[in-house]
Amino acid sequence: SGCQSVLHVGPRRPFATSTEFEKQLMPEDILHLRAMSMTIMQDPVCELRPEEAQRYVVDHEDEIGDLPVWHPRRLAHQVFDPFRSRKLAVAR
Repeated sequence: SGCQSVLHVGPRRPFATSTEFEKQLMPEDILHLRAMSMTIMQDPVCELRPEEAQRYVVDHEDEIGDLPVWHPRRLAHQVFDPFRSRKLAVAR
């Protein structure tokens, strides 16, 4: 006696080939995907070799996170600033 809002359009089966998948896409979708692909490939970072990319990695040290779990300063941050790890991730 519950309400289900599931809409099925045609049979549900995985695409066997990529051409079969492309037939399901609209032409404007294909153009958009190709344009996005070109934009990504023109990004200068795509031309860096892995060893060159390592030079640009910035290591942000977390002095609170490096403390032992039982340390009072770390515990205080967990209690009074529970979203600190998220803030640090966004700041990076």
